[in-house]
This record gives sequence, structure tokens and C-alpha cells, in this order.
Amino acid sequence: AMRQRMEEGARPTNLKRGPGGVVDIEFIVQMLQLVHGGRDERLRTPETLSGLDLLHAAGHLSDGRHEFLGRAYRTLRAIEGGLRLLDAPARHDLPTAVDDQRRLAQLLGYDAPDRLVADVVIWRTSPVFGPHTLMKFNLSIVRRITVTT
Repeated sequence: AMRQRMEEGARPTNLKRGPGGVVDIEFIVQMLQLVHGGRDERLRTPETLSGLDLLHAAGHLSDGRHEFLGRAYRTLRAIEGGLRLLDAPARHDLPTAVDDQRRLAQLLGYDAPDRLVADVVIWRTSPVFGPHTLMKFNLSIVRRITVTT
């Protein structure tokens, strides 16, 4: 329900609160830290990328999921940073105007705006972030916490 409320207040282009956005990646990391950090203090870090690396090193994230989530997080955060540098009015929304996309893509080292947009689509439409996957992930974590406490 909380996830749905966050999405309702966000535009479809929102890179932070929309599906497959920064918040989803942070949620996955924090939930895994919650489950495994009680027994393994090394997993307790407030930094999302460090948390991803620590969870992977401890065997709680597969190689593929670790790489995917890390690349998605870095890309989305780089876009947000680029939007701030361009002084965009909506700092968490991927621009829809071609000229704005071109400026952002150029700033981030993309040779064309359509490649930037394609990367964002790949990250945000992955089954990793689908509502069914996140709900299943959330329920399995709740079960683990209930069983182990």
C-alpha cells in the first residue's frame, strides 16, 4: 500500500519513486540488510552501493542480481545528478523533450539520447522490480523475520 501511494504521487518518468526506481533498489538492499544484518554486523551500512557489495560478498545476492542492481542504481543516480547540473525543474524525472534528453545524454557521455532512454527502460522494466516480485520478496522477508525472532 505504501509503495502504491508513492507511485501515485509520481509522474511515469520519475526515476526515484516510479517502478524500478531508486527507491525500489534501496528497498531491496535495506530489506536484505534487515534480514541478515542481525546475525552479520558487517552488512550494516547506510550506503546503498556498499550494502549491495556486502550482501553480494556474503552470498545474499547472486552475481547477476548484484551487477544489475548496482548498474541500475549508478545509472539512475547519475541521471539525477545530471538533471541537477542542468538545473532541470523536475530533478527526479527523465525529460520527455528531445532537446532536454539530448543535453542530458551528452552530459552523461551517451552518444545519443535514445540510448539513454533505452538504458532507463531496461532498468525500470526489469522483472526484478515488478509488483509481484517485490511483494513476493517482501513476504519472504517478513516470514524469515517472524521465524527467526
